Amino acid sequence: MVGQQIDGDIFNPQLFGKPVEYYFYPNSSVPVFCPTSEQFADFEALVAEIEPLALRGGVCKIIPPRIWRQELEQRKDGDSARSAKHVFDEEQFPIMKPIVQHFNGSSGMFHQYNVEFHRKLKLAQFFQTSQDASHRQPDFKVATTEDDQEKNSDNDGEPANTTSEAKDEDNSEEDTTRYAESEELERIYWKNLLFQPPMYGADVLGTLFPPYEQFPTWNIRNLPGLLRQIGQRMPGVNDPYLYLGMWKATFAWHVEDMDLYSINYIHFGEPKAWYSIPIESRGRFEMSMQNVFANDYKSCSQFLRHKSFLLSPRFLTSQGIPFNRVVQRAGEIMLTFPLGYHAGFNHGFNCAESVNFAIDRWLDVAWDSKHCECVKDSVTIDLMRWFG
Repeated sequence: MVGQQIDGDIFNPQLFGKPVEYYFYPNSSVPVFCPTSEQFADFEALVAEIEPLALRGGVCKIIPPRIWRQELEQRKDGDSARSAKHVFDEEQFPIMKPIVQHFNGSSGMFHQYNVEFHRKLKLAQFFQTSQDASHRQPDFKVATTEDDQEKNSDNDGEPANTTSEAKDEDNSEEDTTRYAESEELERIYWKNLLFQPPMYGADVLGTLFPPYEQFPTWNIRNLPGLLRQIGQRMPGVNDPYLYLGMWKATFAWHVEDMDLYSINYIHFGEPKAWYSIPIESRGRFEMSMQNVFANDYKSCSQFLRHKSFLLSPRFLTSQGIPFNRVVQRAGEIMLTFPLGYHAGFNHGFNCAESVNFAIDRWLDVAWDSKHCECVKDSVTIDLMRWFG
């Protein structure tokens, strides 16, 4: 794509003498980068080069080179890591206690309450639950006319009727082709948010990546960057978490702990729908959140770090707050950036892996980062000790 204008300058990300190819996700300012194998091999250099453009959308998507994905799956088929088939057949996924997600609110403004499930589940048990009629992705009809689209606009929590209809064949790289399907699932999600609480296998300590020595490029279990300097394991920060999703399993609006970067990779299963706030609109978004959830703001100035609050697309639009939509499919990577608010939900059963990371630019915001003081296990990093 032709370079984009940023602060009056034309910006065209380049690495190793070649442009980093990208396009914008349909109807959004979220760039989707398609680096070459050479560009992809230098993690920190690539992230630093694409960040100025990615900040416009608050997040970005990366389509890894095909050879990287093929090698990862080959490694997973060996003894050192676990493919989707091996995870199921050998029951090697960590036993977990998922959370049940309840929502309360109306008119596009919702609290999310996570309640720990009463017993531990194996992966196969979670999968079976995700296939129950109350938890699986609904059948639906994609709107094809302007009348249908108007009729199908979201109602922010009002119940929806769905129509059984065959869905398009899956193709993880054709965002435009699948856009209408994603729109319809979004409509159903918001209309039915208050009904049939989903279950989320969140924050499960573990990894499906091979050992770093066998697979060093973009290995989530050991990413390059500043967090390698920290001489302790911090779950979810420099030690990855696995996430088992199902239809409607939600991650509420938040920024990362200590305003770090984050990476999310879907190993297998259905897509994730993401929302993001452009960095330049962060202040307007925070002010709206503080007004809507005023009591929570009075109790904790960092209440958005609780990951418990949702504003719908319709509500954001009514407040004139810009936001973006993007869908991540299996084999694709999402990056979030310091101070970038994001939220989203899962289209169905899937398995993703995520961790934080930091490159040199993080230190520009880290010293001003705040943390929640009302949650006892709130993440903090002793910056003076490790980076002073």
